Amino acid sequence: MIHSNVNMIHVSVNVIHVAVNMIHTSGNLIHTFVRLFHISVRVLHAVAPVIHAAADVIHCSGRLIHINAHVIHTAARLIHVRSDVIHAEPAV
Repeated sequence: MIHSNVNMIHVSVNVIHVAVNMIHTSGNLIHTFVRLFHISVRVLHAVAPVIHAAADVIHCSGRLIHINAHVIHTAARLIHVRSDVIHAEPAV
């Protein structure tokens, strides 16, 4: 009977050891994922200025396109005015 109880205690201790090892493994996994999360945040912080700079370049390019469209429009109006002047002059 005592031998049976001692064996039961050994089994219980082994179960506790397995459970403690599982807790450690779970803790290590959580720690690893937290590290990966921190790395991801650092990468995002590093990439964010590059994305911001690219957005600024796109915005400036859009403004230049808009300005050039105004220049083209003004030049077309000047051509139209010059054409009207040429047509209004009497033929010599």
